[in-house]
Amino acid sequence: MITTELIDELLARLQPARPSAAFTAAADAARGSKFAELIRDDGVPPEEAAARSVLRTVALFALGDGPASLAAPLQQSRQKGASAAAVQIMLGAIQALEGRNADAISDWEAAVTAGASARVLAPLVADALLRQGDAAGAGEIAERAAEPTDVHLLRRMAAARIAQGRPADALRLLNPILVRRPDDADALWLAIHASFAGFVAGGPGADAAARTRMSTLVIQYVAVQGPHATLAQEWAAVMR
Repeated sequence: MITTELIDELLARLQPARPSAAFTAAADAARGSKFAELIRDDGVPPEEAAARSVLRTVALFALGDGPASLAAPLQQSRQKGASAAAVQIMLGAIQALEGRNADAISDWEAAVTAGASARVLAPLVADALLRQGDAAGAGEIAERAAEPTDVHLLRRMAAARIAQGRPADALRLLNPILVRRPDDADALWLAIHASFAGFVAGGPGADAAARTRMSTLVIQYVAVQGPHATLAQEWAAVMR
């Protein structure tokens, strides 16, 4: 959930007008996903303490701290002047981790109202809607925010199409991604899922060319050590 793009968005909200050397070092650590470095107290000036506390919470979240220990420091940071948008982004992430997807969506919508980028948060909202079973809503969110080269949102749109029983549409979204990024494990898995769904439905995926394509996708997916490789191989075996 803590992607490079999300880190950039958080830093855009938290960055002081004239950051100290200590805050700049913390921001660089965040951009480099050096989360262990963000936990230590590095002596930022008092006016940067609230924003620095949010970055510490981001690090603890990324390193696996439980939701119960994260929400209170975020609320305290907001009371001390930290960016409301950044705090709402992280509160939404905590809610999502607890399985409270509706609350997470509300927090992310509040973050957008407070100035966060709707496009950056759209993948998180789309994922939460998919977890709630709202494929149509997830697809609409992703489609409204997506740009032609926005891989994160195009993948969400493809996932929504699969959930809606539209595997051919999903593959049309995924194929250009895989041309540009043949080692994109998430896109490969979605293409495998769409191909198998089409095969089961007797539509796209049922003919010989599609079965050959499925075998190729699975070989690529195994090569990049995709987490669902065993299931992907089982599906490919069924389609032979």
